[in-house]
Amino acid sequence: MTRAQQLWIENLAIQVATAAALAAVYFLAAPALRGSDPQQAMVFLPSEQYAQAAIFVAMVLVLAAACALVTLPSRVEGALATVLLGAGGISARSTQFRTLLWARSDGPLGLYLGLIAEVVVLTGLLLAVYGVVVGVRRIVAAAWPGWTWKSLTREPAEDAASPRGQPSPAKGRSDLPRSLGATGLTIALGMVVVLVLLQSADRGQVIFSVLAGSLLASLAANRFSPPGRSFFVWLAPMAMGILFYTLGLASSTGASGGNWTNVPLYAQALPIDWLTAGSGGAALGCWFSQRATEASRIDWSAAAS
Repeated sequence: MTRAQQLWIENLAIQVATAAALAAVYFLAAPALRGSDPQQAMVFLPSEQYAQAAIFVAMVLVLAAACALVTLPSRVEGALATVLLGAGGISARSTQFRTLLWARSDGPLGLYLGLIAEVVVLTGLLLAVYGVVVGVRRIVAAAWPGWTWKSLTREPAEDAASPRGQPSPAKGRSDLPRSLGATGLTIALGMVVVLVLLQSADRGQVIFSVLAGSLLASLAANRFSPPGRSFFVWLAPMAMGILFYTLGLASSTGASGGNWTNVPLYAQALPIDWLTAGSGGAALGCWFSQRATEASRIDWSAAAS
């Protein structure tokens, strides 16, 4: 099988798995998570929906295992994007942010503190999803090595510098600063893009803005400040969510309960939006960037031969 064929199979696996996961979550899993008030936005900790939170965590981890198996011919970033974007069916079912304020009489202070705590918990879930995806792939690779994705081990720059194509020790030491720089760039650009795109509190507009902002910021970070470790980049949207909630809390201090008109638009994305559309979009950006880099390596190899 040629490398071009492997790239085509990878692309097909990601598309099919994402569409299937999104449909399954939207039509089957999401209705079971509506809780006691179907008209309230989908949050767990601020509304004390702990049973629904446990169901959501279990559903996402099962989805991660299933998508990891379907996307074995793909990179880890592609598999992760499939899980998170598929889980976005939950976000698509949610009502608007303002319903959270309508249900509270204590103002936005307690709400935003709960939202920040939920983002932290969902960050832990995100890391668990990554662990499940990597674990499934390692188990399959140990039993059937030819079933999982094999990345190119040599880069043009490395081949030119060394006849054996071995990266220099300095490259390994520089991974962390480069990754942190890419994370900062992703957060900064992502927040700017979200601020520009988010002009309405409609759920479709919110999800699109978070997805587009995270995706474009990830692409830019991988282009201008390539990270040594991609998980720094797809964790960045969770930090963006915390920063936006902190800004929203500061700007809403003193607002009365139920008064949603003073809540800025950038603070009306839900924690599940940052997990699914945010980190999912960032992982997708990493996947796009790696595919583009791989394609350039294939072109370089063809030219060299």
